[in-house]
Amino acid sequence: MDLRIQRVVALIEEKPGHDLSLADMAQVAGLSPSRLRHKFKLEVGVTPTVYLQKLRLERARQLLIRHELTVKEVKAAVGISSDSYFTHQFKRAFGVPPSRSRIY
Repeated sequence: MDLRIQRVVALIEEKPGHDLSLADMAQVAGLSPSRLRHKFKLEVGVTPTVYLQKLRLERARQLLIRHELTVKEVKAAVGISSDSYFTHQFKRAFGVPPSRSRIY
């Protein structure tokens, strides 16, 4: 994998809860936003923003399963500000709303 793409992947994985724009990620890679988007998709299979979203949702799922955090706390921990967006995306990704994803 291209070193520039590796740096962006590392940034996303280190800071999934931070507000990372495509421009921020492109700056880390030393590429224009459109060039980063194109190269990232070729090498990783999805765009950087989709990769970030999937990582956030997976981390949210893990937090809900393994910790006694509220849905709002988990949502904030992964960097998603909208309640409805988080619930919609979570249900879309995992088939259940976040409030019903805990293992008891």
